[in-house]
Amino acid sequence: DSDNDGLPDHWEERYGLDPNDNGLDPDENGLVNVDNGPDGDPDEDGVNNEDEYANKTNPIDEDTDEDGLNDGVETNTGVFVSASNTGTDPKNADTDGDGLNDGVETNTGVFVNAADTGTDPLLADTDGDGSSDGIEVDKGTDPTDDDDSPDSWLVRNAQSGSPLNSIADTRALFDGLGNLINETTTSHL
Repeated sequence: DSDNDGLPDHWEERYGLDPNDNGLDPDENGLVNVDNGPDGDPDEDGVNNEDEYANKTNPIDEDTDEDGLNDGVETNTGVFVSASNTGTDPKNADTDGDGLNDGVETNTGVFVNAADTGTDPLLADTDGDGSSDGIEVDKGTDPTDDDDSPDSWLVRNAQSGSPLNSIADTRALFDGLGNLINETTTSHL
């Protein structure tokens, strides 16, 4: 750390910052390069260099994960407070893993279109209907309305200790709760 600003030289060099300029002292022309040093914010995303280094985000790209949200609003707390404090991860374009970029999940509760889904960027199935928000948007259903979901069906797997010789035997197999191995909801993709 040649300039003793708390940012390693290799990190500053990687992002085109001057490892010999702490962002506080004027150069030979009397100018201070405010982009350098721990308080600099060259990408103007609201996150200073010190925090970009600590967060492992890119100080010269306002949207490190390219999800449509500036790093400054992605606070990585896991709690959505507002559009300026989304709680999402600035290094993961799809924090909840639902197939939608965080930037389109506005958490308003109102589906407008694929660019403004109204869904929660921290919850894969905002309306709790068993289909992820991404699948619902892809299939043309409303991911904020649990009464509007893609066609789906329940898949049950069970194990029998005896031969199944009739439909009645098969129904009895699934009626016995101890026989179920697993149960999932599947959507037609």
